Amino acid sequence: MASLVLPRPLVLELLHLAQTASTEGVQGLIVRPAVGELALRPLARYAPWPQSLRDCVDRDEALFACYRSCHSITDESPPQDRSILWHDAMPLLLTVSLGIKGVLQLRAWHSVGRQFVALPVTISDDPRGA
Repeated sequence: MASLVLPRPLVLELLHLAQTASTEGVQGLIVRPAVGELALRPLARYAPWPQSLRDCVDRDEALFACYRSCHSITDESPPQDRSILWHDAMPLLLTVSLGIKGVLQLRAWHSVGRQFVALPVTISDDPRGA
């Protein structure tokens, strides 16, 4: 995967969630419904992941990625903890972090073997994204 193309409305919604979140941040799933555009499924901080994944299957949604935000992540290094992916079929992770001077930064990471590789993110006006 050379880059990740995301629809502008989804990126704006994700940044808004991260900006208005408590200091614990937000986390959730990005899903692709059988019909329609990518959608965010915010989850409680300690939500039971197996149930969350079953709910997606029940709604006929395909898992696209997981996301998380944190107000304390400010470096460019890849995540070290693979458990944040929660599911082997979900190799994409999006992180939103508070950067220098309060600017939110969106990064994408692709799981390759046991490592995370950074992906460039492109924002598209096409509501379907990649």
